[in-house]
Amino acid sequence: RNSGGRSKTTVSARKIDDTNIDLTFSRNGKPYIWHSWNMSADGRTMTVKRRSTTADGKPTNFVQVYERQ
Repeated sequence: RNSGGRSKTTVSARKIDDTNIDLTFSRNGKPYIWHSWNMSADGRTMTVKRRSTTADGKPTNFVQVYERQ
């Protein structure tokens, strides 16, 4: 949604295979966040890797791991 002169953000998703999905977030046509989602073969663990660029151009990276209880 773009209103009041705000920048337009879009998300594209690409299925790599049955356990991997890549997402790209773009603002005004320029990518600035990349996600890689991986589900373990047994479906109990999901790993999310995120890479992004801050407004001043600095790179950031992190990994989150979720485990089904």
